[in-house]
Amino acid sequence: MIPIVPSNQVVFTMSPEHPPVLRVADGSRVRFETCDCFADQIRSADDTLNSLDWNRINPATGSVFIEGEKPGDTLRVHICSIELGR
Repeated sequence: MIPIVPSNQVVFTMSPEHPPVLRVADGSRVRFETCDCFADQIRSADDTLNSLDWNRINPATGSVFIEGEKPGDTLRVHICSIELGR
């Protein structure tokens, strides 16, 4: 079974202070569910840019801790597929 990082596990800043939401072994497959750049705040034609929470834009799903890797290591990532949800 492939572990999933759901779209509600997001951060809006890049920081080493964010705890990982998942720990996996090196070489594991992981499925990431993501939001759009507005964190899915726009749901209908009635939603406007003025109604957005601008502190919640450009979310990043995760983070994931890779067992056995150290800070400064370079990881190679293979994207197996991309599926659109809507």
